[in-house]
Amino acid sequence: MVVGTLIILFGIYKLVKGGSTLLSLGIIGFGILFIYSYFRVQKDKEASNTDRSTIILDEIQGADNIDINLSKYSEESQLIVLKNKTIGIGHDNFEIKKFINFDSIMKLEVKINNATIGSYRESSNNIVREIIDSITVYIHTQELTEELVFKLDTHDAKETQEKYREIEKGLKRFQVILGDNGDVENTNSTDTKSIPEQIKEYKELLDINAITEEEFETKKKELLKN
Repeated sequence: MVVGTLIILFGIYKLVKGGSTLLSLGIIGFGILFIYSYFRVQKDKEASNTDRSTIILDEIQGADNIDINLSKYSEESQLIVLKNKTIGIGHDNFEIKKFINFDSIMKLEVKINNATIGSYRESSNNIVREIIDSITVYIHTQELTEELVFKLDTHDAKETQEKYREIEKGLKRFQVILGDNGDVENTNSTDTKSIPEQIKEYKELLDINAITEEEFETKKKELLKN
């Protein structure tokens, strides 16, 4: 759209400066056509995305069957966890899609990829903090490994980090749900945690509404039995 606007402005400039009227009007017309084509492509793309979303809803038996929806954060990778113990994964806004039963999942790996940023102060002290740069999910099935990459690109850094936290929260809940069905692994955690530490982690998930009170109590009882 910016290119089209620049073309129109150039045509107006030529017209004001006394250039060929026919040529100037032709340039302006080309700019208008360029902008029209841009909006037409965007409209067609939105319509296509809407059609695919409708098809997906039909295939998963409606929105009521969705437990976790991570399909709205990235056009590159999509993940939906369903209440009927099935996940739907997609690429390029579900242009490529696949459904996998929990029983087929051998291992789930979640890798949080951090980036370090800092600012320099006169006191020669660097203020450094880590932000999430992307999240990679590996779903190992009996046949192959599915890889999903959540890489957000927005101009609002705070909003981007909030969305990453929402994705992380959804994946933690997925790990809890899948825990009864397969081997769940988070690559950020390498040490074997004690039972109190595991209960504390589940309590933290409860506090951020990643799991329900009932799920927390169930997990707590299971750990205390060991």
